[in-house]
Amino acid sequence: TIKENLETTATESWIGYNDLKCINEIRNKGTVVGNTIDGRKNGNTRGVYAYGEQTHVNIYNNVIKNHQVYNSDDYAVGVYVHGDASCNIINNIIYGCRAKYGGGRGIYVRSTKATKIIGNIIWDSYSDRRGDNRAVSAPFDNVLMKNNNIRGEYKGGVIATEHQQMVDPKFVNQDEGDFTL
Repeated sequence: TIKENLETTATESWIGYNDLKCINEIRNKGTVVGNTIDGRKNGNTRGVYAYGEQTHVNIYNNVIKNHQVYNSDDYAVGVYVHGDASCNIINNIIYGCRAKYGGGRGIYVRSTKATKIIGNIIWDSYSDRRGDNRAVSAPFDNVLMKNNNIRGEYKGGVIATEHQQMVDPKFVNQDEGDFTL
């Protein structure tokens, strides 16, 4: 178990079945699977940060929660994709990524060669700032988004936004960290 932050620039990384605070940066090829990535509501701004044009990361079956910022204009994001990284973000629960002044997002794709956002539950992720309240932000190009359950808006153009829903997932006890359905 890795209790705090992780950063990797290894040629290939496999990060699985851990309790983490965040993955500060992952570059090159990587897999992030089965983790609980808990920002602990204390100013940790990103759950998973994929960066770099040579980067391809598979992010699936994780619980990414409580990445929150309340005293700056920074973003609070569950998964942040930037620098033309490519990601497959599949079957995750992303919850409680909130910011008071900056942007709160479940997923923020700033720039990408190819990203797929499929089958995720993205809930309770927003900004208190008016006009900047988005559960998912993505560019017009190179993003496929389908079959997600999203509470809140998704902005930007994406290749497809098929079958998005906004239905309470009825977690057993989200306040105590039980995200089973």
